Formats: sequence, structure tokens, C-alpha cells
Amino acid sequence: MLRRLSIVAGMAMALSTPAAASEYRQTFKRPASEVYAALVKALPGLRYKVKSQNDELMRVSLSAGMSGFSMGENMTVAIVEEGEGRSALELDGELKMSTNILAKGRVMKHFNTIVDAVSAELKSPAQP
Repeated sequence: MLRRLSIVAGMAMALSTPAAASEYRQTFKRPASEVYAALVKALPGLRYKVKSQNDELMRVSLSAGMSGFSMGENMTVAIVEEGEGRSALELDGELKMSTNILAKGRVMKHFNTIVDAVSAELKSPAQP
């Protein structure tokens, strides 16, 4: 009986523990201003709600809506200058509902979607 109680208590603690934020990083061989411009240009074609945008800091806060396995995610994307014409896209994200153990890989999926969209914008010819 005592063992069952400890298992149930452990499961309750695991379900109520906040999910750790996930941070992802992708380096580009382009200046930060170009990568940020590509990010801003790519966002309208993606399914994210822009919660805030700071052009001076090259930072955007996004919200992803609900899906079949998730109540959604909150993310912050920042472009960081690394020097010598290189920069990095950093994404920090977390689940809106931390107890959803089925949605742990969602932030990584959003990161890949954003990196692919920014890469495509950087490869596309400049519009006059």
C-alpha cells in the first residue's frame, strides 16, 4: 500500500512540475541585420501570432496555437551578432501547459520551421 502511495505521489509531482524551457541555436554566415530582416519577412507566412517585436534588439516573441497534442507554445526568437559577418538565430520556447508530456518535441518542430523559413528567405533573390 505504501509503495502505491509513493508511486502515485511521484506521478502527481511529475505532472505538476513546470516544463523546462528549451533553447535552440542556428548559426548563419550572414550579418545579424540580414538574418533579422529575413525572419521578419518570413513570419507572415508562418502560423504564429506575433506577441511583440523589437527591431532594435532584433527580438520577436511568438505564440503557437493549439494542436492535437498541445495547448500551444510561447517562444522568443532573437538574432545575435557573432562577428565576422556571422550571426545566430536563438529560439527559447516553452509549452503553455507544462503538464502535457505528449508535446515535449513541439518547440523543436517550431525551431526547425522558423530556421527553414529564414533560410529560404536568405536564399531568395532580393526584390527591388
